Amino acid sequence: GRYCNANKFAGEVDLFEALADAKKHYAIDDSKLVMRGFSMGGAAVWQFGTHFAGMFAVVQPGAGFAETREFNKVYAEGKTPPTWWEEVLYRWYDATDIVANLANTTTVAYSGEIDGQKQAADIMIRYARQDAGTAKPPTAELNKVNSGDGSPNAAEAKVTGTAPDVEFFHVIGPATPHKIQPEAKPEIEKLIDAALAKHEAVPKKVRFATYSLIYPRMEWVEIERMEKQWERAEIDASLTDSGVMVRTRNVAAFRVMIPAAAFEGKTRRPLWVDGMELELIPVTVRQQAVWLGAAHRENGKWLKGIGQVPPSQFAPGAPVAKIKEFAGPIDHAFMSSFLFVKPTGKPLNDKVGAWVTSEFDHAVGFWRKVFRGETPVKDDTAITDADIASSNLVLWGDPSSNAVLKKIADRLPIKWDAKKIVFAGQTYDAATTAPILIFPNPLNPTKYVVVNSGPTFREDALLNNSQQIPKLPDWAFIDVNTPADGKWPGKVLNAGFFDEQWQAPGK
Repeated sequence: GRYCNANKFAGEVDLFEALADAKKHYAIDDSKLVMRGFSMGGAAVWQFGTHFAGMFAVVQPGAGFAETREFNKVYAEGKTPPTWWEEVLYRWYDATDIVANLANTTTVAYSGEIDGQKQAADIMIRYARQDAGTAKPPTAELNKVNSGDGSPNAAEAKVTGTAPDVEFFHVIGPATPHKIQPEAKPEIEKLIDAALAKHEAVPKKVRFATYSLIYPRMEWVEIERMEKQWERAEIDASLTDSGVMVRTRNVAAFRVMIPAAAFEGKTRRPLWVDGMELELIPVTVRQQAVWLGAAHRENGKWLKGIGQVPPSQFAPGAPVAKIKEFAGPIDHAFMSSFLFVKPTGKPLNDKVGAWVTSEFDHAVGFWRKVFRGETPVKDDTAITDADIASSNLVLWGDPSSNAVLKKIADRLPIKWDAKKIVFAGQTYDAATTAPILIFPNPLNPTKYVVVNSGPTFREDALLNNSQQIPKLPDWAFIDVNTPADGKWPGKVLNAGFFDEQWQAPGK
C-alpha cells in the first residue's frame, strides 16, 4: 500500500492495480492465488480475505487486526464513544461482520502465543462460531507439534464448529511475541499446500455476506441492488443436480454467471431462488461460455432479469437507485478518479467561505501527507465535459462561489441561499452552517459529486491503522462556529444516509 493504512481506500485500489500489472508479466493461475501478510500486512489479509474471499485459494493472515471496536478499545473509559453513523460505517471494513465469506477459501492464521495481536485471530474465531449459532470459547484448543527432542516448537489447531463450511486453521508460536516463529513456518506451508491441492477453480457452493454494494460479488454470484444498504445481505448458492439453488436475504436484484463446464453432464439447468423456479440462459462472456441467471424482487416475488432501475429525477433515463459499486458514502468517491473543483466566485457568507478555504487546503495537504499523492485540482470555470465524464467531482464552496455547484444546485436534495439551507424538512443557518454530501452527479449520474469534503477521517485516526475508516456517512451539516479538530471538520449538527433511491430521510 502507498501509506501505513493496512491497504484500505487508495491502498485497496493499489493492490488490484499491482496485481493486474503483475499479470501482464507473469503467468499467474487465478485459481491458485494466496494472500499472505504479517502485522499491518496481516490486517490487510483479514480485510481482503473476507471482502474478496473468492479470489484466493488460501488467505494467510499473521497478527494484524480484523476490526475496530475491540482492537482499538473504542468504548474504553475516558474515550468518546463512536456516533451511531460511525458504528454503521464500521461495517465497511470490519472483517468480523463478514466472517462467513471465509467459507469460499481456506484460512491459515498465525499468531504468537503472547502477541497482543493474537486478538485478531481470536475474535475472528469467536465471530465465526457466533455466525454458526454456537457458543464455544474464542480460542482453539492447541495440538502441540513437537520437535525431535520433544520440546514444543509450534501449535496447530483446526477450528471446528464455526460458520458453515468455514475451514479455519490457527498456527500458534508458543511463548512467541510479535514475530513469526521459525518452527511455525513449515506448519503454515504444509496447510497452504494442502489447501491449494484441493481448491476448486469453480466452486459448487458460494456463501456471500455483505453490508454494502461497494462489495457486490463473490465467485460467480453478484448482487445488483440491496433492499437496504448497510444491513446484512446474504446469498447462499449451490450447484446441484436439480439446478442452481439460491437463498437470499436483503437482496433486491442479483445475477449468477457460471462457466458452462460446471454443468457438464447435467440435463437440467433451472435457477431456484428462495424456492421459486426461474431459468438460466447460455451466453458468451469474454469468449467464455457461461450460464447466466438474473432475478429481481417485485411486490415480494422473484422475477427473471435484474429489473428496471427507476428513472432519475435528475437526468432522464439515468439510474437513481443505489446500485453495485455506486452507493456512497462520501469516502467511496475517493476510490476512483476524482477532481477537486475550486471555487473562484464570491461566497454567500464570509464565515462559511473561510471554512471552505481552510477545509480545501486541509484536504489537499492531507491527501499529500497520508495518501502520498497530489490532489487533482481545477477552477470551477475550467471544468470540461471530459472532466464530467471521467471523474467524481468534489465541489468546494456554495452555489454563489462555485459555478459547477450553481449549475446543478436545483437538482440536489438541498435548497441553499444566503440565509438558509433546507434539507429533509430541516432548516439550517446558512451564515454558520456548511453542508457536506455525496450524490449522483446530475450532469453524469454514473459518477458522484461530493460537496465540501475530502476523505472523512482526519489526524486523530493516524494514531492507529484500525481508525483509518470513514467518519461521515452520505451527508452531514457542520456548524463552522466550532473550529475543526483532529476528528471533525467542525461541530456535526446532523448526519445520515440516503435511502436506496438516494432520497433524503423523511422523503
